[in-house]
Amino acid sequence: MLEEIGRELREARESLGLELEDIQKKTRIRSKYLIALEEGDGDSLPAPVYARGILRRYCQEVGIDSAPLMDSLVQWQGDRDDALLVDGLARTPGTGKITLGPAKRTRSARTWIFAAMIAVVLLSAGAVYFFIILPQADIPPETPPAAEEPPDDEETQAEEDEPEEDPDEDPSIVEPSLAVTRETGPGFQDITYHIEGTEEIHILLEGRGRCWIRVHVDGEFVEELTLEAGSSREWTAASALRIRAGNPPALLLTVNGLEMGVPDDTGPRNLLFSLPD
Repeated sequence: MLEEIGRELREARESLGLELEDIQKKTRIRSKYLIALEEGDGDSLPAPVYARGILRRYCQEVGIDSAPLMDSLVQWQGDRDDALLVDGLARTPGTGKITLGPAKRTRSARTWIFAAMIAVVLLSAGAVYFFIILPQADIPPETPPAAEEPPDDEETQAEEDEPEEDPDEDPSIVEPSLAVTRETGPGFQDITYHIEGTEEIHILLEGRGRCWIRVHVDGEFVEELTLEAGSSREWTAASALRIRAGNPPALLLTVNGLEMGVPDDTGPRNLLFSLPD
């Protein structure tokens, strides 16, 4: 499935006489991600929300419809996540201010495994008591049994809580955790969102009402339009993105897959998104 997506992208690019370097310069997407997308190398792609943004931007650049390819990518990502979860290979990102979906799914699986282990221990203890200890309760022992020291609860708990190692995982690679902080500038015209733990900016705006917007990506004007209720627009930037919104409360904002809610500032505002220098 992923190979078919890469083949269609490559054919579209070559039909325009473009090299991969041309796509990289125009989209400002890292070459390793473009190569991974064309070659169907899922292991080299970034997190799912970034991969979808890269695919959408690539399709825009070569002039093909992104919808069918996006459906195939989403299906491939879902099948892959399910397989990783069943095999016990889902990885948990590092801790931070905000963590995203894969960690939640992994923690849920480990919680069920731990609960199953406790249930097995309790059932085994009950079986020993009813079938071995209880029948011998009326028989006096010849000599008092020596008292056995109970196991160290802390040591037992530490062994049970120790995470399973992924043999295919490189311990030197640590997935970043996403953090977004909001800051209102002087005069309340500028609302700045500082984004950490990612290499790109991906913005999704959904219309809850009617709102006029003007968009600049990495310092270049992209488009100006009126976003209607029920419609949405997405943009990906390498370092900075600026949106001038006439009616912010009519928008539902999502930053790199993290819902930020509805801006509660009335009147025209500048929504500024940036990565650390």
